[in-house]
Amino acid sequence: MKKKFLKLLCLSSIVCSTVSCSNTSVGEYDEDVYDENGNLIITFFGIDIDSLQSPTKDTELVLNAIEEKFKVDFNFISGSPEGWKTVLNQNIGGGDIPDIWFHEVDQPQYSSWLEDEYLMDFEPYLKDYPNIKASFERYNLADVKSYLGGKLYGYPIVLNDEIEEDLCNVHGMYYRRDWYDAVKDRYTPKSGVKIKDPEDATFDYNNFYDLLEAFTYGDPDNNGKDDTYGYAMTKDGGIYWWYPILCMFGVTSLDWSWNQTANRWEPDIIQDKMKPALDFLAKLYDNGLINSNYATTATKARMKNEFLNGSAGVMVHETQFEHAVGILKLMEQYLTDGKEMNDVVRGFPVVTGVDGTKTLWGHSNKYGYRSINNFCSPTKKEKILDIMEWMLSEEGMMLLNNGIEGTHYTLNSDGTINSLLGVDSSGEPFTFYDNNIARGIYFLKGLVSWSTPVPKTSKYYNNAIAIQKAWKQEYLKPSTFAYCHVDPSFGITASELNDITTIAYQKIVGKTSAQERETTWTEYVANYKKKGSSYIIAMNKCADEMGIKH
Repeated sequence: MKKKFLKLLCLSSIVCSTVSCSNTSVGEYDEDVYDENGNLIITFFGIDIDSLQSPTKDTELVLNAIEEKFKVDFNFISGSPEGWKTVLNQNIGGGDIPDIWFHEVDQPQYSSWLEDEYLMDFEPYLKDYPNIKASFERYNLADVKSYLGGKLYGYPIVLNDEIEEDLCNVHGMYYRRDWYDAVKDRYTPKSGVKIKDPEDATFDYNNFYDLLEAFTYGDPDNNGKDDTYGYAMTKDGGIYWWYPILCMFGVTSLDWSWNQTANRWEPDIIQDKMKPALDFLAKLYDNGLINSNYATTATKARMKNEFLNGSAGVMVHETQFEHAVGILKLMEQYLTDGKEMNDVVRGFPVVTGVDGTKTLWGHSNKYGYRSINNFCSPTKKEKILDIMEWMLSEEGMMLLNNGIEGTHYTLNSDGTINSLLGVDSSGEPFTFYDNNIARGIYFLKGLVSWSTPVPKTSKYYNNAIAIQKAWKQEYLKPSTFAYCHVDPSFGITASELNDITTIAYQKIVGKTSAQERETTWTEYVANYKKKGSSYIIAMNKCADEMGIKH
């Protein structure tokens, strides 16, 4: 279905003669359209939701149950992970505004959405929708309003329902525990310091370097060959995925801090304190402890495969339960000689940094925003809010997370769930969100939450939970400018600055001379400050307005 952008079209008498334009708080709104069964059609834009457009049997069963319950007919519009912004902008720019859509605030088009009043303010509705209100109240509403442009123009999609705070960890390091056991007593690093246990509370960044050296040159797989290296990096995540190492030096690729010399806030990536972190990474690269293809062909999938096939001893990856379980499943090949999973792979604990503390950049407990088209009719707005409110209820989450009772599960007398989904070839119980069952419902649930339930029936449960907890909540550091809002038109500038940063950093870490690295750093900082001058000024102005103290 194509939605009509009536704010413009209703100015035409020709259009208004064929389309009913009624008055709401903003003026005109779109006419509701129904399918042949009398169900209200709702267009839903999301990322990578092909599994809703071409649903499996189980996805369709649950989707049909929801549509029947609310008398709606979802029309899904999918954008790829790489090109979704283009698809969304083409739809909105062409007047086909989705009824509900996912977005980020730093998109350049966001400012025009505000100007043209495309975005519904959630706040007037919160009193009637307690579950939605509670979701908003996870966050500082004043910060959210400021970030979104003055009102609650989007619903923050929660990442982890089990964490009350607006702070969580979404990436962490995994390491080969069996490799550590193999090298700890037989390999002496060049530092002359005995290999230290990563689980030791005093394990620091120098011990981390020594461990990677041992994983590279200490024959950790006991095959007598020089075929391993310490740390696997990927080009897909850019320098963002470097943050577990950068945090050892008190910096990240995303945060800002006060530059005393410049007397202003500046991004960590151009400050002098970033240079030691890059030098450390360059040292890892120079000595063969990092995969040499990290900036060219090392995709996320390839990085993961090199960890799984026994080429690398440490990698960064998502830490959510489903990701941890996926890795654990594939690590079963190493469960030889009576080894347990905990003897083979673990989450790498937070490493003590150069300042003697343990810190890790913490991700805000949300991923993007879900907005409602402000030109939807009052009927459609309320219908969408009704669906969101129900999804956040116990009944809604039960259906979205487990499927239909009697078809996908039964309830035991004590209230626990008995899955009817069966097991895979390794004997591991299928979960409702497995790709061949109902992955599409996970994306439908993404209307309100990206949180994944943790099935205690999994034989990997304890190990996966341990991996998630390796990077403890107490060590997470919030981003100073998490809610700092500048005009989204700076999005283009920010994207360009990100590109020159990635290029410069990869050149610095790559195998170049010390002098070339210094030159690259100096030229990069100067170029960034020149290109990003107005952006830096705008961010400092925002910090002043928000009262962010240094």
